[in-house]
Amino acid sequence: MKQEELKIFIQGVMHYFSQFDGAEPTVGVPFPQHDNFVFLDYTGVIGISGDRKGCIYVTASLGMLDDLIKDMHLGTASETLRLDAIGEVANNISGNAEHFFGHNFLISVPMVITGPNHNIHLPLKIPVFTIPFEWKSHKSYLVVGTE
Repeated sequence: MKQEELKIFIQGVMHYFSQFDGAEPTVGVPFPQHDNFVFLDYTGVIGISGDRKGCIYVTASLGMLDDLIKDMHLGTASETLRLDAIGEVANNISGNAEHFFGHNFLISVPMVITGPNHNIHLPLKIPVFTIPFEWKSHKSYLVVGTE
């Protein structure tokens, strides 16, 4: 994956979280990762097909999702709202990338994983990149693996 392509995903994070008043997101330096992928409390996974294959996932803490739900004015945070929120974040960032890569960058419906003890195996020939980011003092990660 080229550096300019990673910037599309970083812009997706910035765009999504900048729409809420208060705290701007900060994005760390992306780094390649081959195994031991990070999973926090909630993870939204989007499969990629078409000209590119792979997946994108966003993983976040319960506290971050509760702050997000509050900022979205959805009421009191609940398990259902947290599951919806992490799926929406992943879908929104992936949708932003879809606009850049074109109609042959096909994204799936989000799948949500709960809990930190998971490991996925991406059978890709290129590195998967982890992009750390922080919003309202909550550290989260966007993981991008496409070929």
